[in-house]
Amino acid sequence: MKEGQLRVGVIVVNWNRANDTIAAYTSLKLSTFENWWLYVVDNASEDDSADILARELDNQSTLILNSTNSGFAGGCNLGIQRASSEGATHIFLLNNDATVLPSTLGGLMSQSLTLSDSAILGCVVKIYGTDDIQFFGSRTRADVGHPAWFGRADLKKLSQTVIETDFVLGAALFAPTKIWRKVGLFEEKYYLNYEETDWCYRARKLGVSCYVVTAAIALHKVGATIGPMNGPMQNYFICRNELLFASYHATLKQNITLLLRSVTGLIKSGIKDLIKFGKIKPSTLAHAIALHDIIRGKLGDCPTIIRKFALQHSTGL
Repeated sequence: MKEGQLRVGVIVVNWNRANDTIAAYTSLKLSTFENWWLYVVDNASEDDSADILARELDNQSTLILNSTNSGFAGGCNLGIQRASSEGATHIFLLNNDATVLPSTLGGLMSQSLTLSDSAILGCVVKIYGTDDIQFFGSRTRADVGHPAWFGRADLKKLSQTVIETDFVLGAALFAPTKIWRKVGLFEEKYYLNYEETDWCYRARKLGVSCYVVTAAIALHKVGATIGPMNGPMQNYFICRNELLFASYHATLKQNITLLLRSVTGLIKSGIKDLIKFGKIKPSTLAHAIALHDIIRGKLGDCPTIIRKFALQHSTGL
């Protein structure tokens, strides 16, 4: 395919953080690869995001107003379907709290063409405002069957052009549209967290490889939307969705191991909270609710109480 026929549909999901989304768009406009189009899916924001985006987005973008908050998975699916229907040859998912370097899109496209458009590609994701690396690949853990992100011992891999990985972080995920058609869209039961992991594992079962392109950099404001690690929102979705993921992709033994570790971790957190604070912290309660929900098959969005816990956590109440 000639370069002039290539077109990247960039999908950004927004919920209540229009200024972050505009910053992501601003970084894209500096890209050396110019044939891209931005699709912003506003997930029924509760603030004035829709008005801000309608005013600030210009003629290289489409604003899609979702009637409900369908999470990262559902929002991305809307954008992917729209971009695909309008002729995008490649799809780039970018978190609205992330930005890219001018060379990022071009680096991803170049590597995709080198690999004959046969692979899912990701960025080296750095924590915004620092040189610390959040993600540059992962390997599957034999004990529980889900991915363990590469760490300090794996930094030598960054000298490679591409790093083979078992999944690509959804904060910056690039794939030819034909792979989306082959694999299907995100499973919306996850709502957010693990949907891209599940998608990559499904793809790998169909013979599609995953790589991180070391020359492609994304800068991520970690936790800007869902809150900090070990906060109530993170605890709920990670605890619930790692078990949902395991039900699809892990062995029975791995499922049992993961469940027992989750229950044990919950008990330890509860005892620690009672000793240190005299009460159970909202983050620990979120873990308990997550276990309750996955056991009874409550999936999709979190219960309202989790969002209340997250608000209390953010305000220090």
